[in-house]
This record gives sequence, structure tokens and C-alpha cells, in this order.
Amino acid sequence: MERASPLQRRIGIRHDLADEDGSIYLRVDRLERIDPPAPSEIAKDWPTVCKDPFREPAIQSMRAVSMLAEEVDGLVAVGIVDPEYK
Repeated sequence: MERASPLQRRIGIRHDLADEDGSIYLRVDRLERIDPPAPSEIAKDWPTVCKDPFREPAIQSMRAVSMLAEEVDGLVAVGIVDPEYK
């Protein structure tokens, strides 16, 4: 009695092939590297994302931005910026 492999019918995995060198029992396609998804527009300046899949993104706890005084006053007025850091 022959059992079906749990890998059969999986994307990128092929069984029982043949080429000019002979039989191939199992062939696995190499995965293509893809970039991580981009952060949302509102958060794009806070994380540092690396293409290395084993390195976690680094999140900045503080960020300095140069702005016009009118922009800062508007952000303080709506409560986004702490007046202490103005």
C-alpha cells in the first residue's frame, strides 16, 4: 500500500520528475525574497525596517522634526504636541 506524501500538491514542490541526469524524487523551488510591507503613512517615520527577515524592526521612542512656528502652535492647540516640548 502506497501513502501519499503530505508535501504533494503544494506550491513549489514537485515529485517524481526526470531530467537528462535521471530521476528526481523531490524538487523544491527557491523562494523569492520580497521586501517587508511599508508602514502606514502616519507611522512611516517611526520604525526602522530592515530587509533581513531575522532582524526585528526598531521603533524610535522620540523623533525630532523641524517645523514652522505656526505648524507647532496648531499641533499644540489640538493636543498632538505637548507644550512643554514646544
